[in-house]
This record gives sequence, C-alpha cells and structure tokens, in this order.
Amino acid sequence: MRTLPNVTIVGDYTTGIFSDTRVYHLPNGWEYRLSIMKTTDHEDIWLEDEGIAPDIFIKNTKEDIKQGIDKVLEKAIDLVVSD
Repeated sequence: MRTLPNVTIVGDYTTGIFSDTRVYHLPNGWEYRLSIMKTTDHEDIWLEDEGIAPDIFIKNTKEDIKQGIDKVLEKAIDLVVSD
C-alpha cells in the first residue's frame, strides 16, 4: 500500500508478525509452530520482527481507550475528509 501515492499509514508500528505458520504436534502432546514463508515489501526488504513504520505516528493510550477516544481513527478520518 505504501507505494500508492494516495496512501498514508497512520498509527503505531506493526508487530512484525506476518508469516503464516504450520502447527506440528509432538508425541507428548506439545505443539510447536514454524513460519512457512518469507514476507517482504516491494523492495524485497524482510519485515518479519521489524514491522512497518507508520507515516504518521499516533498511539492510543489506555486512558484514551477507556474514554472511548481513538486518536488513530480520528486522524485517519481527518486525512480523508481534508483531501
């Protein structure tokens, strides 16, 4: 999406967890998961563990959420309306 001229990424950094996983089971009942693919951006940069940086960094606090305020959504709406 970032490569499109009309896209602005708003919010916090993503967690960097993109790959699908395959679940395997051990004889003792435990399970483990392995990533089954490599996820890169349009420049072949690996995003796993790094995440995606927003163009406009805004992070909601716990207090914002308790009060029903979503600063990220409000900024996104503001950007759409002002265009």
